[in-house]
Amino acid sequence: MPNRTMWLRALWAVLLIVGGTFPTWAAHLVGGDLTYTCTGNNMYQLKLVVYRDCNSTGAQLDQTASIGIYDGVSGQLLYNLQVNKGATIPLPANTGNPCLQAPPNICTEYANYITIQSLPPRASGYVISYQRCCRNATITNLNNPDDWGMTLTTRIPPNDTCNSSPQWNSTPPIVLCSQEYLNIPVTCTDPDGDSLYYSLCDLYHGGGKGQGGGFNTPQPSPPA
Repeated sequence: MPNRTMWLRALWAVLLIVGGTFPTWAAHLVGGDLTYTCTGNNMYQLKLVVYRDCNSTGAQLDQTASIGIYDGVSGQLLYNLQVNKGATIPLPANTGNPCLQAPPNICTEYANYITIQSLPPRASGYVISYQRCCRNATITNLNNPDDWGMTLTTRIPPNDTCNSSPQWNSTPPIVLCSQEYLNIPVTCTDPDGDSLYYSLCDLYHGGGKGQGGGFNTPQPSPPA
C-alpha cells in the first residue's frame, strides 16, 4: 500500500480564551478535520469536523458546510457539496495534566458534517477542500488573527479503487499551561494499514470578510 503523509495544516489552534466581543462573522474558529472513508462501490463517506470557541460572540457553527471536490491535477471543480450540520457537541476542557484545572471560561464545541458521495477511480485523483473564516482575535503568533480563516484539504490518490484516509485517535487538550512541557498525542490509525508520516506545516489561509459567495468571504462556496 502507498505511504501516506498526514499533514498537520491548521487542524488545531489550541487557544486559551480570555473573552471579548467581536463582529458576528469572525473570531470563532478553533480548528477542524477533514477525512474520508471508502464504503465500497465507489462510494465515500466524507466527514468534516469544525471546532468553535463557544464563548465567542462570533458566528455560530454553520447549518451547512460547502465542501469542494476538485480534479487532483487540473484543479477543475467537480462537485460543490452542501452538507448539513450534525449535533453541536461540547468538548471537555481537558488539560492533559491531572494537576492542572482548566479556567472556568474555557469552552470549545464542535459539529460533524457528514455526507456520502460517489467518486469513481480517477487518473488524476481528487482534492477535497473546506474553507471558513475567521480565527480568534486573541491569537498572538499571527498578525491580525481575526482576518485569518482556515483551509482543510485531503487527497484521494490517483486510480484509487477503495482507500480511506487516516483517522485521528483522540483530540488534543484544549488548554495549555504557559511554559509547561506537554506531550500531545496526535496519533492516527489508517484503516488500510498505510504507513503514516507527520509534519508541521505553514497554515493555509481561507476565506475573508468580503461579501457575496467568492473566495474572500467568510464561507467560500465553492472553497478554493
